[in-house]
Amino acid sequence: MALLQASQAWSSTPLQFSLCELSLAGCLDSRFARPPDLDNEIHPIFQFENFDIPRDQYETLTPALRFASLLITSEACMDWWVAACSGAVSMAMSLPVPMEQRSALNRYSVLYPVEPVTREHIAATKDALLDLANNISFRFWVPPNPGGYIFGTQHRSSRGTQQVGLSRGFQDFIASGGGIADASQSQQLRFQFFFAINAVHEVAHAFYDNSRTPRGHRRTSTREQPQRRPHREEPYFYPEVRRGVFDPELGACWERHVFGCKIQPNLEGPIRSTPPECCFYGLHRFSGDGDGGHSGAIPMGYVSAMMQKSRWDKVARLGASALRCPTPAIYAMDCSVGP
Repeated sequence: MALLQASQAWSSTPLQFSLCELSLAGCLDSRFARPPDLDNEIHPIFQFENFDIPRDQYETLTPALRFASLLITSEACMDWWVAACSGAVSMAMSLPVPMEQRSALNRYSVLYPVEPVTREHIAATKDALLDLANNISFRFWVPPNPGGYIFGTQHRSSRGTQQVGLSRGFQDFIASGGGIADASQSQQLRFQFFFAINAVHEVAHAFYDNSRTPRGHRRTSTREQPQRRPHREEPYFYPEVRRGVFDPELGACWERHVFGCKIQPNLEGPIRSTPPECCFYGLHRFSGDGDGGHSGAIPMGYVSAMMQKSRWDKVARLGASALRCPTPAIYAMDCSVGP
């Protein structure tokens, strides 16, 4: 009976969000949205020298970079980075999974969490993050994608450096006359929030690759082609395998581990003349294992809170549970937005 009721509920889910519905649900502009007040140090990974943008544009991104820094340094988030740095990786053949999922497991290895996480593990992980800070660059070269599904890339260059490509749509929005100055407080918060998540998503790929590549093998002949990261080189994450989620994509894995879902902008539809990077139409969540394949609109209250010191004080007290994205009040079958 419960399964039937759930099926009926999903069958009544609208095809797309509506602007009116998003507004009434508090997912667009909110009078409670406050400017970010984070004042923590920006991690050296995100230092100005690692970006290829003018100083004024970098300063505009300061709230996002402070938020991104907390996502890689807060002890509530550290267990995933410790696993990426030091967790055991082995073939998945011996895992007790259903036969229909065995073929997926045979294709990849599995990354295991480190338990228990000690101070020594944390110290080694922080050292590895600092090592990455000296071996990474961020470039806004990815062509804006009207479909809104490619916001960044990562690869290891022929010289062994980690190169993160970010959508030019982000830079267009913060450039002089690009729109951020005229955006509402809520829209600016969504932009900073999503830019930070997108940047850390790509850092997750770079960190795993950098940590697992011996120093003596990082720098190769300059005549070699860039070492693009094949999708199959990344492992499954064991806690996700236990839930039946088989996705060897560590950026997405990091998002689900911290927030309980992946987070991306809603898309204007069907013409999509507004770049999704500006997050004008709000944000949506999807987890792959808990949302039935549907998109759930994220309330502005959550986005605003995550950019506040008071929320991170709560994270310090309560741990990772204070980071989880709330269960949406409204869903749609697609992340597009209609009238």
